[in-house]
Amino acid sequence: MPITEVSNTLTRLLSLETSSSTGSNAESDDETEAPDLTELFEPGQYYTAKVLKTYPTASQSFASQYPPSETNKLAARVEMTLVPEKVNSEIVKADLTGGYMITGEVVSEEDKGWRVGLGLSKDHGLEGVDGWVTTSEAKKSGSDLLPGQIIRAVISAVTAGGRVMQLSVNQDLIAESQISEVSTVGSLLPGHQVSALITSVDGAGLNVQVCGFYEGTLDLAHLQITEDDIEDQFKVGKKVRAPLASRAAPTDIQVKARVIYDNLTTTPRRFALSALPHVLAFSSPLLPGQTKPIEQAVEVGKTLSSVEITRILPDWGVICKTDDGLQGFAHVSYSSVTTECS
Repeated sequence: MPITEVSNTLTRLLSLETSSSTGSNAESDDETEAPDLTELFEPGQYYTAKVLKTYPTASQSFASQYPPSETNKLAARVEMTLVPEKVNSEIVKADLTGGYMITGEVVSEEDKGWRVGLGLSKDHGLEGVDGWVTTSEAKKSGSDLLPGQIIRAVISAVTAGGRVMQLSVNQDLIAESQISEVSTVGSLLPGHQVSALITSVDGAGLNVQVCGFYEGTLDLAHLQITEDDIEDQFKVGKKVRAPLASRAAPTDIQVKARVIYDNLTTTPRRFALSALPHVLAFSSPLLPGQTKPIEQAVEVGKTLSSVEITRILPDWGVICKTDDGLQGFAHVSYSSVTTECS
């Protein structure tokens, strides 16, 4: 993700900083200083992003000819953006109601709070609609707000005739917010929590219906169960014993899940979802018996002496399990085609 695709405010601050540094008598100005990326992000955070460009995926035949290299890595590269104008471009006015979760960029600090740009489209009659976080509410975010920062929030009220969205950055409210219906599919974005109706069960996972109209899937890896357990644990029309599911009607089985991917290339669109506890909580998984989040407990570059391959995804890669019981994924470009899998 290029630094210019974080937020328009950050890009503007970087431009001002560059202009100031080229001046003969350039002096530091707090109002034009761009925050460092380490001040805006930390490992384990969740953000809603939009894919800008994908590079050709390496086929197994291609990967077998070359060792992992820059060429091979590039083949699996995806370029994305966090800019609200691009992420929120399809949200419509009718869905901007209390409890709706939305991401925005911190534009500036004012006398009694923070102005937040939501990037809503003028094509939907939302030009000039901004978000607002009061000073007292900003303290609930868990950290200081900075211009250029991307934040996730929940709409608490709509004021000024629909021109200002009062936002809550309370992390518990954000994690608990749930969408039951939307007036258009463009208002349903990755990060939103929904109640998904199970329509069929197969060895790869669950096929579900979201918001009463839209099709989606829950892969086995996002159900925290094995292929052998899925038929017993999830059956259409029968009560689900799993704690993540709830019974809505005599013949309806619904699973609380979070949207993690929206395929914009299909008609109609299809969604990928996750019912993993840490995804629902917007938190990091923990190693058994530890309190450190996984991104801190497992160092990047750590060598694992052995892993168990639990599932093979043809032309894509393999799902593995470590000795600690953690699941991992190895892309085909990082897998030896001479290794025997059982």
